[in-house]
Amino acid sequence: LAHQGRVVEAEAEIREVLEEAIGLGGKTSPEIGRTLSDFGQVLLLQGRLEDAKKMALAGIRNLEASGISHDSLRYYWARGSLSNIYVANGDFMEAMEQYDVIMDLIVQNKNQHILNRLERNPCFILSLFKTGRLNEAVKYINKNLTSDNEYWGSKKYHIAEMLGLRGMACSLMGNDEEAMKAFSSSIPILLKKKADVSDYLKSQRLKVIVEAYLNLLARVHDRSQEEAFHIDASAEIFKI
Repeated sequence: LAHQGRVVEAEAEIREVLEEAIGLGGKTSPEIGRTLSDFGQVLLLQGRLEDAKKMALAGIRNLEASGISHDSLRYYWARGSLSNIYVANGDFMEAMEQYDVIMDLIVQNKNQHILNRLERNPCFILSLFKTGRLNEAVKYINKNLTSDNEYWGSKKYHIAEMLGLRGMACSLMGNDEEAMKAFSSSIPILLKKKADVSDYLKSQRLKVIVEAYLNLLARVHDRSQEEAFHIDASAEIFKI
């Protein structure tokens, strides 16, 4: 419901689920922790970040009190949900702290499935960028873009987002030519799908990528490099 834009209905439904779960299993059951985390994600989709963070933290506390394994999918999901909320709020250091906890658990438990999911997560990669871990971010971007074409064939937005992140990386490394290529392949798809963006988190990631592209265009214009890049930077900025 939430990802269909029906967030009010989703919130009402998850409140009912939470009440039922408390009635059946008590306040310290793992099901409560998962439901609180899910509730936090519904609030995140609405941009209600403080409320979302409270729910996510409560979910983690509940799971830990229940004694659930830290290698369980529910626990990883709860930590990841909190990370997403921090990313949406621009709190990248806090987000990275959570991702580092997740990565430590992955290494400790040799959980390849969760590692695969984390490596595909654009919020994780963006957090690496924003905390100065550029080389790690580039490694995961390249891994995503060289993944099996069959797997990514139906995920064009994900590929475009990874190309946008590659553009950010190249720009940060001073390789404006490669940055422009990456952004040129990415931005049209991301902006075309903008109308379909139904959640706050994805919108925030789009803003970061577009801002990086605009900064590159301004730099190209200021350096009188538009002819070399075959682009009218001013017109492109105005269009966006």
